[in-house]
Amino acid sequence: MFRLARSKASLGLNLRCYSQHPLVAQLFAQPQTAQLSQLSSRLSELGSTEKSSQFYRSLISHPQLVELLDSDEGEFDFFRHLLADIEAHSDAATSLILKNDVVSQFIGRDFSLIYTVKDSLNVSTLAQVLKHNPGRAKSSWDFYLEYQDMVAGSEQAHVKAIYTTLLEKLLGGEAHEQRFLKENNQVYQPSGYDIARCILLVKSGRDLGLELDSTVLCTHILSSGASELVRLVKPSREVTEKLLLSTSTGFPALYQYYLSQEFQPNPQVLMRALTMLVNSANELPSEMSQEIRHVLAQNGITVAAFEDPTLYDSLIERIQTAKLDAGSTPQALEFRLAILKSLGLCKRDFRRALDIFTSNYIIRELYHIDTVQSLVVKLCCLQALTTSQLVFLQVAQSFQNVVEGMKISDLQALIVTHAKFDVEKSLELYNDYIQRVPKKTEGQTLSPAAKITEALITGYLSQFDKEFAYLIHDGAVTNVVNTETERLVLKDLFKRFGKLITEENENDPIALKQIGDRMLEDYVEKLC
Repeated sequence: MFRLARSKASLGLNLRCYSQHPLVAQLFAQPQTAQLSQLSSRLSELGSTEKSSQFYRSLISHPQLVELLDSDEGEFDFFRHLLADIEAHSDAATSLILKNDVVSQFIGRDFSLIYTVKDSLNVSTLAQVLKHNPGRAKSSWDFYLEYQDMVAGSEQAHVKAIYTTLLEKLLGGEAHEQRFLKENNQVYQPSGYDIARCILLVKSGRDLGLELDSTVLCTHILSSGASELVRLVKPSREVTEKLLLSTSTGFPALYQYYLSQEFQPNPQVLMRALTMLVNSANELPSEMSQEIRHVLAQNGITVAAFEDPTLYDSLIERIQTAKLDAGSTPQALEFRLAILKSLGLCKRDFRRALDIFTSNYIIRELYHIDTVQSLVVKLCCLQALTTSQLVFLQVAQSFQNVVEGMKISDLQALIVTHAKFDVEKSLELYNDYIQRVPKKTEGQTLSPAAKITEALITGYLSQFDKEFAYLIHDGAVTNVVNTETERLVLKDLFKRFGKLITEENENDPIALKQIGDRMLEDYVEKLC
């Protein structure tokens, strides 16, 4: 079981800087010391009285030794000789310290050096061992567990270095894994156990000032299905907002954490929450989330699963209290549209959306009221389609007359909605406008005339009057559409319609009606 280290925050790193020993300077100045084997021989020739701790430390920190190691292949024999020489000319305590210094300095070159001090590693050396461990024979986490009692209570700087290395390897893989993944253009995927260990390290090292970008860790927690555990990591405002503006999983729990920190809400976060709090699917237990919770429970940490049914309503209230949806600014307009779309389209709470529109926006917020009203027309049409109640279509028509003129998208919505109740009304509306709307695309994929033609064909196809839909198509190709793109779009309507009809449903009236209804609803939803 992982035990949390109690770091001594008051202690700093004791950096040992050794001055150059004159004998070492002479040793490297001699021309016969040009190879590691020659250096070993010269080392053996020196007397015991000359080999002090300062001598050895000066030797292993000398830049010319690194040059020899880089140019000579005999480093294994040299290290073996050096360690034996230290042991022969030092008392037990000094020998142990010096051996740790050698290992700490050179384990990145030869990892087998660990076996010379394995039973007597000090915490500084352990930090280097973890940093350079290839991870094939033994994971860095297992190394840490073997020595965690020593780490507990060690100087803060050592604990910070150890925790930082462990976090990097738990999230990014051991060195040998990283090489393999890089060669194969793959990304490391930590296990639930890895994520749980990261959480434990972050909690334990809260006061260490760990240099960790918690974005990666929080992303894995959110995607695991254990989003309530994000609060244990305590990501910063910057990280939390970055995730809230990008993640598609675990949004509600992350948003709740965001509110709990009493951050000044970012308007873009609130805007996205209007959609994500409705559309976020319920989290299902995964193997990864079970692994995470299991490890945390073993260490006495349990967090209740996320559940807050008031989160969405409080979001609407927060926006309105702050008057983010009020005023004659583009952002206020964006909030008005987002609230209505969230309620009417995502949450399907049409009555509340209509109430906010009639009691607040249409009376007080006249800035681009035609844009807001256009959305309400479409929401009314959608409500008429989903409830099969003609009254909502009538409401849509009444709103459409409030502002002079009508948007083409509103006309499209009205045409397809009429088709559910009386497709002949769709044709009448189409005929009323087809000669009045432009037939030029003006940089758009479809001209206004082609758009309402598309709506009319969709309406007739939804009623399975394919023959009349073809007549509309043929007439439009001759008299309405002007580009090949428009012709292809109208032709594609029939192709997509054909794919909806199968041997299983072609003789099932109920199934066919559901297909037709869904066609109309999908069409209006895309207009919103």
